[in-house]
Amino acid sequence: MKRKIKFSATDFLELQLPQTRKDQFFFILKNQYWTLFLLGLILMLSLLPIIINVYFKNFFENGFYDLYASGNISKAEYDSAFLYLTIGSSGISTILLSVFAISLSGANRIIKLMVYGEGVVFKEDFKLGIKQNYLNTFLICFFFGIILTIVRFLSTFFLEYLIGIPLYIFLAIVVAPIFIIALIFTSIYEANVFQCINNAAKLFVHYWWQFILLSIVPLGSIYALSLLGSTTYILSLIQIVLAVFVLPIYLLLLYEISNSMFDKYINKDNFEDNYMKGLYKPSNEKE
Repeated sequence: MKRKIKFSATDFLELQLPQTRKDQFFFILKNQYWTLFLLGLILMLSLLPIIINVYFKNFFENGFYDLYASGNISKAEYDSAFLYLTIGSSGISTILLSVFAISLSGANRIIKLMVYGEGVVFKEDFKLGIKQNYLNTFLICFFFGIILTIVRFLSTFFLEYLIGIPLYIFLAIVVAPIFIIALIFTSIYEANVFQCINNAAKLFVHYWWQFILLSIVPLGSIYALSLLGSTTYILSLIQIVLAVFVLPIYLLLLYEISNSMFDKYINKDNFEDNYMKGLYKPSNEKE
């Protein structure tokens, strides 16, 4: 039996197109959810090496703690093992970011096209995004990974409350937001990685509280998940679910907020073709 095709009772009107970045976020979420879901699957697969690395780090950390708790190793031996595990795992994750950057650079182009209201040929545009943005995307991720590794080393090697916590706070409210903006900037404008980070730092001053929230949420989630370190299987499963269903939506939100900022401080005066691109403009605004 043939499936009956349902048609809308009314034609789609231009006025129904989103007129703000906020409206556009929900418009894309509603109408292109399966594209976001496919991106989530690809991003999750590229994150699997890092998820596996974190799994084994937690597994061995729990093993050393059990040895310490049972009296089989001393406190000094446990602290030494914990330090090597923390630094080693962070270093490996930083290297593995090169894999994640492949899918992230492709995903960024797909999301940019959706936000700009342009057609998406998924396979071709994904490959083009990798070709255009991979180097800068990888370098931004790599530099942030290096900074995070240094912070973890200082926090573990020195007094956590004296150095570690202030550094993590600075990382969450200054460094991470700037690098987040740089990741979006590099997929839209032609610039080298240092220009991207420099411009991101300047833009951060204007939208600081939005991007602090957008960096605290994922970093806070990572910290909350770390509390589940004793249940390594559950932790890995949660990370996989978040990568598939939450990460692409989070990236879309980043693009909407970033483009709102770019429209105000860059596009309106310097890149008119990008100004409010993808949004419906009433005739009086077009003129």
